[in-house]
Amino acid sequence: MTNPRSDRVKAVRALAGRPARSRHGQLLVEGPQGVREAVRHAPDQVRDVYVTPAAADRHPEIVADARAAGLHVHGATPEVLAAMSADAQGVLAV
Repeated sequence: MTNPRSDRVKAVRALAGRPARSRHGQLLVEGPQGVREAVRHAPDQVRDVYVTPAAADRHPEIVADARAAGLHVHGATPEVLAAMSADAQGVLAV
């Protein structure tokens, strides 16, 4: 993903607010530790994982575990992840 203004980016960013979380029944998991725990312990609750190339290199176990669980892993530019969440540290999940 390369367009920080795409509809998907806007939809993910909206999950930072309570109204969108309530309306969609989803939430945003930000950062490597939170995403690692979600992927390992509740993969059936994870819809998508977004990761920058640098974060994928730093945290290959997150990507491997997500793929092993059959989750959608989306590569994204740092600009896209920053547009989704200022706290993601290159990794986030819905």
